[in-house]
Amino acid sequence: GLTVFCSGSPDSKVRSAFSLYDYNGDGYISLPEMQRYLRSVFSVMYQLQPETQDITGVSAEELARITASDAFAEADLDHDGRLDFDEFKSWYTKSGQL
Repeated sequence: GLTVFCSGSPDSKVRSAFSLYDYNGDGYISLPEMQRYLRSVFSVMYQLQPETQDITGVSAEELARITASDAFAEADLDHDGRLDFDEFKSWYTKSGQL
């Protein structure tokens, strides 16, 4: 992820990533917030590498929906429909994003 470009400790990198997803700043990441962020990332990726969309066979919107749903299925440990920082950190570090 983008945290490769951030300086600081692994924890500060996770906090930076969390804040990118937490669009409204309420301290939680909702499924729509994750979809919003991922849609932006995938849209840029498709613009820079158009062949990627041919490979995936789905729109940036659909890829964001699928990816966010999969992430929530794994990361939302208390099944409350949102990720707190600890859930996000566990998922983010386990998924090899750092």
